[in-house]
Amino acid sequence: MRVIQSTAEKVAEETNTSKAAFIRFCQKLGYNGYSEFRFALSRSMVATVIYSGEDPIQQITNAYVSFIQQIPSMISMDQVQTLAKSIVEARRLKFFGINRTALSAHQLRKRLSRLGYDAEVVDDSVVMGDVSEYLGEGDVCVVFSIKAMTHTYGTLIPEMVSRNVKVILLTMTPNNKFADIVSQMIA
Repeated sequence: MRVIQSTAEKVAEETNTSKAAFIRFCQKLGYNGYSEFRFALSRSMVATVIYSGEDPIQQITNAYVSFIQQIPSMISMDQVQTLAKSIVEARRLKFFGINRTALSAHQLRKRLSRLGYDAEVVDDSVVMGDVSEYLGEGDVCVVFSIKAMTHTYGTLIPEMVSRNVKVILLTMTPNNKFADIVSQMIA
């Protein structure tokens, strides 16, 4: 639990290693970096409830409360305000998500529609290609991705960026190949 709640720097400090060595360790385990490792570890902890005499429902609730309490250390108000401004100013608003990330896209679209903002969720990679071709300046595309998969978004994101589409990447993996080209990334 301490690893999940800590930064890579803190874990490295507590284990008397360097941050780089700790991140290499995460990569040797098959993850892109610490964020992806931490996400997998947290999923595993939530999925595996060890009976300790405590009510399992209370254990699960406590785990989720802990994760929710970490949100302020992972995202800043400036990032939220920048995202909100992009959404409000968008000429057209598209949300891309595949599999589990599509659920997040649908949830955000529903909440925005209650506020009067129209958006389209695209959860099929073929349709994403079609939609991305007509987007241009003034349009916003929010991409939901656990690790910004290159086989799904490899050409879509660079092509949209080249046409001045504001691409916002919401991801669990901060070190990915799109970090330097998107308009905004929230990890």
